[in-house]
Amino acid sequence: MVDINDVIWAFEQGEIEKESGNILIAARYYRIANIALSHCELPRRIFVPEETNLKIDKVCDNACEMFHQMSHMLTAEQRMRLRSEESSHRVKVDSRSDIYEWRWQDLIKYDYEMIRRDKMLMENPDFPKYVF
Repeated sequence: MVDINDVIWAFEQGEIEKESGNILIAARYYRIANIALSHCELPRRIFVPEETNLKIDKVCDNACEMFHQMSHMLTAEQRMRLRSEESSHRVKVDSRSDIYEWRWQDLIKYDYEMIRRDKMLMENPDFPKYVF
């Protein structure tokens, strides 16, 4: 189970990266927030401070849309990379059927690793680039 505070944090990091012009990193943070949101248990609204409720509303209303907005701002290669990453985190359950298991936790972990790598590339251009 994912904690709502982690979802809010990922969304807010997406906002920061978007403002900084780091569209690919922002897209990854928004994707993390979007995926994690559907796998977290929302707290009872009456027990949460109003500020947190507003943040939850913002994430619920905007995470998916912001991911798609950032995706449309990426190059065709970057969009294809994001799509292939999602599909590579699906595993066929039974070879006789078309039923897949989506490994969403692995995709979130992968996105965090790629964000870390992208930030290292920004700080040190000599760091090895993607092999894609």
